[in-house]
Amino acid sequence: MTGTSGSISIPDTGAVFAGGMVTLLLSWRGLTGFGVLESLYGLALCAGLLGLSLLLIGLVRRRRSLGIGDLLVLPSCALFVGLYGIIRVLLFSSLMGLLVGTMLVLLKKVDREYRFPFIPFVTAGMCVEFLLFSGNIGI
Repeated sequence: MTGTSGSISIPDTGAVFAGGMVTLLLSWRGLTGFGVLESLYGLALCAGLLGLSLLLIGLVRRRRSLGIGDLLVLPSCALFVGLYGIIRVLLFSSLMGLLVGTMLVLLKKVDREYRFPFIPFVTAGMCVEFLLFSGNIGI
């Protein structure tokens, strides 16, 4: 059973940890298009950016800006796409979220305080990364 309402369970963290280990193994075997170090650099960059954004937004807004799922999924994505890939994923995900959020607020579908789930935008960013920038699947 997965965590609900902001809680996190052992299967959730275990699945993310297992996925990260498999990704590192694939990188080590040369099956991802980049090495283990680039995966780890991507993980470090992603974790650092998440930590910094949580700190800054927490100081300014006095509330948590990202959910638990975001904190688990983004570093896993960083392991899978590497340093440059996670930069592109974060950039595209943030831009897509900004555009969708702005449109919904302007159309008065939601108010400014609505908390959008970020994972769908991360998924879209990962799809763009695989389709446009992956050597194996590119268009």
